[in-house]
Amino acid sequence: CITAVGMETLGWYRYEGVVECETGIGMEMERMAARMGGTVKWPFNSSECLDADYFKIVADHLVSDAGVKPLLHTIVVEAIHEGGALAGVIVENKSGRSAVRAKRVIDCTGDADVAYL
Repeated sequence: CITAVGMETLGWYRYEGVVECETGIGMEMERMAARMGGTVKWPFNSSECLDADYFKIVADHLVSDAGVKPLLHTIVVEAIHEGGALAGVIVENKSGRSAVRAKRVIDCTGDADVAYL
């Protein structure tokens, strides 16, 4: 699981003997972090921990390896609807306003901004 530790830290913890599944994004992140030397031994059991800085590095690698081009510092301002289905979004950033058409739109705003539109 990905856990908030305290108020300011994001970390990765998998307690000894607990494996939710052998595949999936969590295990992929854990394996990549271990290959990069980004895990440390949890002092209370044999689990490995991934600190917040390595979490960001590993996530960036997984995103780029998947061929995803993230649009950082970009705001969704409108939804593109076609035939009652969501077909993309209109975004704004320092480059101006543009349309992003997609087969699937994943709302990662944290506040369901795209779903609201």
